[in-house]
Amino acid sequence: MNRRNFLKYSSLLGGGPLVINGISLSTFASYNMLSNWNCEVGDRAMVIIQLKGGNDGINNLVPSNQYDAYSNLRPNIKLAQSDLLNLDSSLSMADQIGLNPALQGFKQMYEEGNLHIVQGVSYPQNNKSHFKSTDLWLTAGDGTSPNFNIPTGWMGRYLDNRFPNFSGLPTSELPDPLGIQLGDKKPSLGFHTEGEHRMDINLSGQDPGGFYSLVQGIGGEAPAIDLNTEHGREVQYILNVENSVNAYAQQISNVFNNGTNSSVTYPDISIGNQLKTVARLLAGGSQTKVFVLQHGNFDTHVNQVVAGATATGDHATLLKGLADALVAFQKDLNNLNISNKVLTVTFSEFGRKAEENGNNGTDHGTLIPMYIIGDQVKAGVSGTNIDLGNLDTNGSPNINQIQHDYRQVFGTLLQDWLGASEDGLTAALMKEYTTEKLPLIETTSVVDPSCYIGNANDAAHSKAAFCVMLEGLFNPETLSHANTLRTKNLVPQEQPFKLEPWFYEGTEVMEFEDADIADWVLVVVRNAANPAVIVTQKALLVGLDGILLNGQHQSEIVFDGLAPGEYYVSIHHKSHLAILSRNTVTFVGDQEEVLCYDFSNAATKAMGEQQQKQLVLDKQIFGMIAGDYDQNQIVNSNDFNNWKGQTSTINVYHPADVDGNGIINNLDFNLWKINGSKIGHLNSIVE
Repeated sequence: MNRRNFLKYSSLLGGGPLVINGISLSTFASYNMLSNWNCEVGDRAMVIIQLKGGNDGINNLVPSNQYDAYSNLRPNIKLAQSDLLNLDSSLSMADQIGLNPALQGFKQMYEEGNLHIVQGVSYPQNNKSHFKSTDLWLTAGDGTSPNFNIPTGWMGRYLDNRFPNFSGLPTSELPDPLGIQLGDKKPSLGFHTEGEHRMDINLSGQDPGGFYSLVQGIGGEAPAIDLNTEHGREVQYILNVENSVNAYAQQISNVFNNGTNSSVTYPDISIGNQLKTVARLLAGGSQTKVFVLQHGNFDTHVNQVVAGATATGDHATLLKGLADALVAFQKDLNNLNISNKVLTVTFSEFGRKAEENGNNGTDHGTLIPMYIIGDQVKAGVSGTNIDLGNLDTNGSPNINQIQHDYRQVFGTLLQDWLGASEDGLTAALMKEYTTEKLPLIETTSVVDPSCYIGNANDAAHSKAAFCVMLEGLFNPETLSHANTLRTKNLVPQEQPFKLEPWFYEGTEVMEFEDADIADWVLVVVRNAANPAVIVTQKALLVGLDGILLNGQHQSEIVFDGLAPGEYYVSIHHKSHLAILSRNTVTFVGDQEEVLCYDFSNAATKAMGEQQQKQLVLDKQIFGMIAGDYDQNQIVNSNDFNNWKGQTSTINVYHPADVDGNGIINNLDFNLWKINGSKIGHLNSIVE
């Protein structure tokens, strides 16, 4: 079952969010975060904070040289000039900024060299709907066709491009999810991909023992449906996903336990707890690349300030909470000696009007500032103050005042901080916006182009070798497979696993006319932490001696995009019960010797009891069990019916022709009969 169907059917079962520090947490998981993050880029992380609701940037950064215009536009809610904090006296007079006094922490970080401000940020055709504008920011859209309804998020696309072997389980190369969302129970569109495999797990408070199964109902009693139907099999997939949930739950618990916070005191608010959790996870060794946090509500239509005391009120409280939490976060990271690995960036779906409304508040506007924070940030300001004399008819800064498209900011950070390749930027839909990148990162910390990290398929491949015998095709006199199918030209030229139950889309073909071929098998590489999760697949030819061969008849099988390491392997054939390796198989790199995993030399090479049959009584030759004509991992009456409906058919390539002679007859029935009621070990493992 593919992940798209998983998403479709997962709504059948309830699930709760992961809660750490009393906040919601969800994971965006991917299979293969490879260890080849080079040039000291691999341990970097990016923290993205959404200021939900529409942050009033004009109440953050008051244009000092336009204070009179500012006062006229906001007679009741303006900040007193005496309350403003001068950000940087070295800026030109036209660009002097009066910082909201609640942002004292921002001034501190700026002076310490840890804050960069990007002025005048938005996108073409600014949308003032909270929901739609947030969607646009998260998908790299811009309100214009065809960039208005993009179904996937830019973070998910970038990560999916970088790590395409998607499975949603911890691996030895990366035990952690690629992305984690905190502070919001609803999954972020930013992490959504076409093939997303999402899971939610819980931890209560700061007690890692508070983990519990977060997909409530999963692993419980199955719904009252026929599990032999397509619908039923998909629901069964969901019922068995508990293993992957538990795998990440345990890993995050371990990381959380291994980590600690320093003695820094965070503000006891949601954004403080979110940042505190991120620091602890990173200190515990988390290799998660992107954290998405939430702070708000900035939708300050009413009582944005307190009348007569405009330096106080809802907006000031939100700004102070953000600034104080970020100051604590930076200090904590520094004390933990990991501040050089983390960069934080804020965004909001839109700004507010320059004109106040009649409720001591402001309404939805256009431009926002973005803040980039971190030890490796190049302190400064990109852009100039908003021109308060250039407003639209609704009192918002005219959209022609956009100085920076938000995709220029995020694209710069993806490449200069995380080392995204050109392909990665293209996947994120940000390449065209990074022809001129912003000076956001210290020059010494900007990723060198030679270190840009491309698709994992470009950098990783491994090889392995296998041997397997098939009971139905085995000739006890020659101690090898029969080649009758091949000599009758019945073995397909192209791999035959495109149909149910495999739906494998590989393009393998048999390139040589070689009589020493018995048939095709499907090799499925599975996650070492949980063999239920498929990592990659490859259709291979079975030699008469049982050695598996690629289309060029080579026995060293190369798996592109698969990092060297340990994996479980299952072997599938159209007429036999599938088998799973009892142990993990070692996949090696180019310079290492390939050791064949030979299923045929011992019954115990396959996981489970009596999963292979001894093919010759006095010889240690073992083979896969014949008779599973419908590939449901059980030899039963369904297989008999399959045989009965095809009996006497000749010159066919069909599952019921279990002995591979091109004829469906009593010989095939006899092989089914002696194996009746046998159950494959994979019957208990979700495909």
